[in-house]
Amino acid sequence: MLSAVREELFLLGLFSVLDACMDMSITDALKELAVPARVKGALSGVPGTMRDVLDLVLAFERADWDTIDAKGQAINRDVLVGAYLASLDWAHAACVTQYESRRPSAPPASEIR
Repeated sequence: MLSAVREELFLLGLFSVLDACMDMSITDALKELAVPARVKGALSGVPGTMRDVLDLVLAFERADWDTIDAKGQAINRDVLVGAYLASLDWAHAACVTQYESRRPSAPPASEIR
């Protein structure tokens, strides 16, 4: 059960910028994907735990401490910060991997003169 929730939270974060990446509304973007109902609902603004988590992360990104204090009462702020920093590390590593896979390889040293 916990791993399923973690997977859904991962998808929630990943797809939270889907509309911007695809240059279309989140509703239209989600039509193209098989996304768990709770994730789709949260991204579409349906109230619930998943939407609360998304709102909390968005508030954290904006440094909106009043919203964090109001919505995040059940979450230890150190846990929130740690999870957010871990997600940034993952995103950075994914970007580096993507960049490295597209970067042309250097010619062999014997060909450089």
